[in-house]
Amino acid sequence: MRVRRMFFLILCLNGSILIALSPVSIWAGQTGKISGKIIDSATNEPLPGVNVVIEGTNMGAATDLEGEYVILNISPGTYALKVSMIGYAPQKVVNVKVSVDLTTRIDVQLSEEALAMEEIIITASVPIVQKDLTATVEIIRSEEIQQMAVQELNDILQLQAGITTGADGELHIRGGRSSEIIYLLDGVPIVDPFDGSRSLEIENDAIEQIQVIAGGFNAEYGQALSGVVDIVSKEGGDDYHGEVSFYGGDYISFKDDNLNNIKQFDADNVFDNIDDISPTDIFNLQGNLSGPVPLTGGRVKFFSSVRYLDSDGWLYGTRVFNPSDSSFIPADLSQAVFDATGDGKKISMNSFRKITSHNNISFNITPLVKLRLGILWDDIEQREFGEIRDLKERGRNQAHFFRLNPDGYYRQKRKDYAITPSISHTLSTSTFYTVKFSYSSFDFKEFVFEDP
Repeated sequence: MRVRRMFFLILCLNGSILIALSPVSIWAGQTGKISGKIIDSATNEPLPGVNVVIEGTNMGAATDLEGEYVILNISPGTYALKVSMIGYAPQKVVNVKVSVDLTTRIDVQLSEEALAMEEIIITASVPIVQKDLTATVEIIRSEEIQQMAVQELNDILQLQAGITTGADGELHIRGGRSSEIIYLLDGVPIVDPFDGSRSLEIENDAIEQIQVIAGGFNAEYGQALSGVVDIVSKEGGDDYHGEVSFYGGDYISFKDDNLNNIKQFDADNVFDNIDDISPTDIFNLQGNLSGPVPLTGGRVKFFSSVRYLDSDGWLYGTRVFNPSDSSFIPADLSQAVFDATGDGKKISMNSFRKITSHNNISFNITPLVKLRLGILWDDIEQREFGEIRDLKERGRNQAHFFRLNPDGYYRQKRKDYAITPSISHTLSTSTFYTVKFSYSSFDFKEFVFEDP
């Protein structure tokens, strides 16, 4: 058994580290910005004093004498901009995508209006070349994740260029070790200090954006040697939104063997007890809910996601022996004595069960000050086999040696949680700072029989 607890306190000003107290000295920005220039469509002259507002928020800016504007500290997502000025037709720019640590450039031309005109709607497009991109980066947004036929975070990452899955089931970026990947959630490392693996389960429906940096990353990602996976979780919106989904299934194979009779055992037939279909052998139930907290005037918003997954797996053993049985095998095999007291019941050798919860609460104290609290926890129990969900590498593929004594094969349990409060304060149109605090606990156990 091992328990690891970590503490992080990070203060950032203008995207630079001022203070970092943690076992892993890294910090990464979790917001982006929108900037651009507003000009007169007829004269191409810059327009000062134009109001640029992000629809549905209290964030915005006014253009300076050169017609330039900047909106800082924007959470990743897709937004709409409203551009207006007295004497000009208002415009609305939709599909404005904001990414972590990047600038979205939106330039607008306004036309004079002699009479009242309807609002002009413009659809923003992503530039072919991102000028402020200094590394090899893949950005996956929540809208794209919804279109993917994937269930786990690792399934998404495997689809990205430069990421492969090794024979051990672990992810590798550009040939580096799996322990050389840094995982960040909302700017805080979620890495087990014992072996460098990801320490928390993150569900796909709780992800707003994933940024995979596979090379050339900046110094802000301190101990990253192979790559960085930067995850930003969802926040609640102005409207209530919820989803519930479930599925069931089973593994099936007609390549069966009968381990009840040891003499009939055929080593080529490895799939036992899955020739019958049971729709509940794999059961998944998950849901999420988000929106404003009642009686707070829309200033406090929440997002909550919960998932329960239970799978019996595909590898079964037969309880021919119990762990307390003993056998005598002399040189003359005809004199061998087998103490077999098992009941012949089929026992799963690679079962997997997990319960996860991801909760975010955001509070706009003032238009310039925002408080956010994230609470995550997971409870995982499994019997390990060479599958992607493996928790640790020890004992890999040893399950076959216990197929006649399945109760003698070890189990694994993990209970993890993290609490991450943060506060962000915008000082001016060009300056903001963020203070983050994080407390995490990772508890891992491996045993044959749990302590009474």
